Formats: sequence, C-alpha cells, structure tokens
Amino acid sequence: MTNVAVTGAAGNLGTVLVRALAGSAAVDSVRAFSRRPLRVCHDRVESVLYSSISELTADHLNGIDCLIHGAYVVEEPRDKQQAWKVNVEAVESVVELAVEAGGGHIVVLSSINAYGDAYRAGQCLDESVAIQRTPGKFYFDHKAEMEIRLAERSQRDPNIRQRLCILRPTYVVGPDIENSGIRMFRQRVIVYPRAGSAAYQFLHQDDFASAMLGIIEHRCSGVFNIGPKGYLTVRQIAELGGNKCISIPLRAAERLAEFLYRLKLSRYSSEWVTIGEATVTSRRLEEHIRWYPRWSCVESAAVMLSNG
Repeated sequence: MTNVAVTGAAGNLGTVLVRALAGSAAVDSVRAFSRRPLRVCHDRVESVLYSSISELTADHLNGIDCLIHGAYVVEEPRDKQQAWKVNVEAVESVVELAVEAGGGHIVVLSSINAYGDAYRAGQCLDESVAIQRTPGKFYFDHKAEMEIRLAERSQRDPNIRQRLCILRPTYVVGPDIENSGIRMFRQRVIVYPRAGSAAYQFLHQDDFASAMLGIIEHRCSGVFNIGPKGYLTVRQIAELGGNKCISIPLRAAERLAEFLYRLKLSRYSSEWVTIGEATVTSRRLEEHIRWYPRWSCVESAAVMLSNG
C-alpha cells in the first residue's frame, strides 16, 4: 500500500487527484494540503490546511511514500513576484522537504507551457525538445524556470534524479475543472488571435487521473508529457460549441487585453494572450506504463463546453 501527499489539493487538478487516489485500492491514505477546504470527503483522506505553502515542513511529510506537488498560481495575479515565489521558489523548497522527510517518490506537476509560446499546433513535441523561458508570459516562464532549476538540482544529486518525476499535462478539462480559459471557450462570441491556427489539446480529467495512478504505481522518474492525440483550433472549438469566432491580430489582442486589465475590467493581461499552446506526443508515457487515454481531444472538449 502507498501513502500519498498532495499539495494544492483543493484546486482543480488537486481535486481530481485526491478523488482518484482515495478511490484507488493501491493507495492506503491521502494527506491533502491546501489553503481552502477540500471538495472531496473520504475516510482515507486527511485534510491539512495552511495559509501558505511556505508553512510546509518535513514533519508534515513523515510517513509519506509519494509526494505530488500541485500548488501553483495559475489564474493571473496582480503580484507577479508573489506568483514567482509560489510557482518557482516554493517548488524547490518542497522537493528539498520531501528529500529531508525520506519520502521515496516525488511527482511535480508542470505543464506543456514549459515549452514556451513559439511552437505551434501540428509540430507534436516530445520530451527531447528543450523547454524555454518566455519573458512576458508569466505562467509559461515560471514553468520553464521551475523545470530548469529542478533539472540542475537532479544533475547534482543522483538520488533526486532517481526519485523525481516531472509531468507536463496538456489542457485538462472535466466536471471538476473550472477556470477563466474554459469560460472564454464557452462564450457566445470568442475573440481570439489567429483563431484559425491557434490550437489546444484537451485531456479529460479521468485520463489525467489514470496516468497519475500509473506513474505512482510504476514509480516513474524523468519527464513525461500527458495528452491525447490531435488538437483543436480555437475556431473549431467555437464551432463545436455552436458559438461565433472572431480572429484578430496578436498585437491587437495583447493591447486590448492589457488595456482592460489595467482598468480592472478583465482578469487577465497580455501575459495570458497567446497563439494557443504547443501540441505534444505522450508516446514516452505510453511505452513506460502502457497508458492510453480513453477520451479523444474532441470528446474532452465537448465535455468542457457542455459543463457550462
């Protein structure tokens, strides 16, 4: 049996993970760390509330066989420096605490955003493609810097290298997932830069959960992409939802977003205006644990659009 700890346990992905772990016969207990009350109630789940991830200590992780770190700032904050502390610096600290506590397996959730915003749909990146910093796009940049630091730490310490697993999921959607990006995709009129070519890969939360359970079971180390085959352009997403799509130039979209953000009429600035995301292959994960998604990209997108 396995005792698993999850940080960010009340968030979207944290909720998916806690629910899946609590329902797995291979998991003995789940210690769920969060700043807010959990959305999952189960007799095998122990809730530990904190006001900041910095309050976590090695004692909190005693007896834990696997730590899954998923506490991040995703929705754009006004204070980017505070987001940097959570998204980059705190990750290093949590990994060090897990090592100090003697836990065997460390799983860090990253994102395909670590590849940066230069890659386009159809290029189908694998894990051999280098990640890159993206100044001016806070979340992309934070994910890349976080991975760079963990890679350097792993190179210095073979013990960490053998225990550390970094996961790059595509856009996860499902009944437990709600965010500003999903709300944008559901709008009756979607205004998006280069909507005919900007694209996303949608991963159903059940497939994300099954991949995570397999990774824990096989104690995988290294870096893995997680996503289905194929992708949808923003124009196709609009058509799937029966909505209208208006494509505008990237610079115009960035200026408009920045203007609305400064007036506090929008929750995101030009830092979240991109031409979609990179598309990736999950072939490495498929080969390691024989994981295959049950939901296609199109089916997952349909679920996302219908949940509104």
